[in-house]
Amino acid sequence: MKKSLSDDSIPLLFSIYGLSGWCESEADLYIAIPLIKTLLYRDLGYDKYLLLYIISSLVSELKEVDAEFVIYLIKESLDFQKGDKITLQLRKIQKHLLMVLSAKQ
Repeated sequence: MKKSLSDDSIPLLFSIYGLSGWCESEADLYIAIPLIKTLLYRDLGYDKYLLLYIISSLVSELKEVDAEFVIYLIKESLDFQKGDKITLQLRKIQKHLLMVLSAKQ
C-alpha cells in the first residue's frame, strides 16, 4: 500500500479504495492510519470525498479520537459552499462527529 501511494503510475483512487477496505476490516489500523494521514496533505480532487468518508468512519469507530482527523474533518466542512450537496453530507458527518466526541468524554 505504501508503495502504491508513492507511485504516480497507479491512480491514487486505487490506493484510497484499498485503504477503505483495510479500515473496514479493522486489520492493523496502526499501519493504515499513518498512510491515511499522508493523504490529508495531498491534492485529491474529487477523490477527497471518499477520504472524508473513510476518516469520518474511523473517527466514529476508534476508541481514541485522532485530533488530526477531527481537525481535518472540521476544516473540510467549513471550506465548502453552503447548500452544496457535499456540504450537506459534511454537515451530517460533523454532527455525527460531535455526538461521538461527546459520548467519549
